[in-house]
Amino acid sequence: MFTVDLDDYPIGLGIKTKNDKSNIIGRADAKLSYSYFLNLNDDNKLIFGVFAGVLANSILFDCIKATNPDEVILQANGNARTTFDAEAGFSYEFRDKLKLGFSAFHLTQAQIRYQHSIADQNLNVNEVPQYLMRLSYQYDFKNSNFAIEPCAMMRSTFGLPVQYEGEITGIYDEKL
Repeated sequence: MFTVDLDDYPIGLGIKTKNDKSNIIGRADAKLSYSYFLNLNDDNKLIFGVFAGVLANSILFDCIKATNPDEVILQANGNARTTFDAEAGFSYEFRDKLKLGFSAFHLTQAQIRYQHSIADQNLNVNEVPQYLMRLSYQYDFKNSNFAIEPCAMMRSTFGLPVQYEGEITGIYDEKL
């Protein structure tokens, strides 16, 4: 991800790209971002952001371990499908230390349809909105350029159990 903060204006612009492969599903996306920073006072800040761009989803047929490798559907070509995708979120910061954020992914709920004309078979993939909430606090070590930021996260998707995660980020000289 690449972002530019415009010091004279309370906005940020950026580009995010991702290429991911999980089992037989390949995903790549490219999105533009816009964020707005609102300083409520010296201690409190709100940040709003949106991402919008394209999502390319593909089925990696060569990764399928089939009992019959001559199956017609496995010989499909042109399986990549591209659609519009969007994300949004907000964050509250207290004294640049305590951070509470909420974000939502796949807001367009795109439906991706794969068709195989020879086998007359279809496969539909629906993008389901996903939600993430995070809470973190930055601890600075005294007389040092080092800090750590523990974070607790909660992820949710309709129809699936809530997933809890944690992480610790190391910070040196205010750079992550």
